[in-house]
Amino acid sequence: MPLASRKDFLSTLTPPQCPICYEHLTAPITTPCEHTFCLECAKTWLKTAATCPSCRTVLYDIDLDDEEPENDSELQLPLEPGYVQRAFPSTTAANDSGIPAEHDTSGTDPAPPHPRRLLSRLPRLHRPIQHREAALEERRLSRQRWQRSMDRLFRTLQKAHRSLELRRRVYDRQQTEMLEVAEILRHQIQLQDDMHAEIVRLAEEHENSLREREVKVEEQLRELQGGEARRLRVSRSAMDAAGEDSKWSWARMKERLIAKL
Repeated sequence: MPLASRKDFLSTLTPPQCPICYEHLTAPITTPCEHTFCLECAKTWLKTAATCPSCRTVLYDIDLDDEEPENDSELQLPLEPGYVQRAFPSTTAANDSGIPAEHDTSGTDPAPPHPRRLLSRLPRLHRPIQHREAALEERRLSRQRWQRSMDRLFRTLQKAHRSLELRRRVYDRQQTEMLEVAEILRHQIQLQDDMHAEIVRLAEEHENSLREREVKVEEQLRELQGGEARRLRVSRSAMDAAGEDSKWSWARMKERLIAKL
């Protein structure tokens, strides 16, 4: 660019203003996205936002778990010396960059940065963007890995749930079958007890009937024995009487025979 056109370009510039407070820049600072603000305005803005007020470029991450700092000294801004430069160079810098001394406004209002200086800052400003992109990519990949692990865990839990459900059904069926078998066994035991009681009752009745028959037979035997004894006594007395009669008859016959002789 010729020197004359450069002078015309600088002559058309208006005094720079802060896009937040719309006042003249006081202690100006420049963000990595090449936007200039007052230091106090930038601090106030970055307390609640992590983006550039002009282009909404993300400057840093806000940790929502951290407590809000009580004063400005606790606020850690991303405006480190490597990223923050004075937006308007001094007279020496202006002279070194080729700007004439009559256009040097360091005593009154600072001049804008030279285009060559802005171009020289691009690689240095691109590095944080690359780091930011790498961090975002790593976060995306870690989130994908976490999502895959959660999916695997969910599928494992589903399989375990189905297995437990099948085991519960098998256990319920086995318990039902065991209850049915127990009911059948209880019924069979009850039938066996009833049959045993019936057998005991029949045995007792049979034993009682046998005893009654024995008693009747004994009575009949006693009656028969008593009748036979009476018959024997009668017959014996009859025989005794007949014997006595025969003795007397023989004696008489002897006496008669002797008398005849």
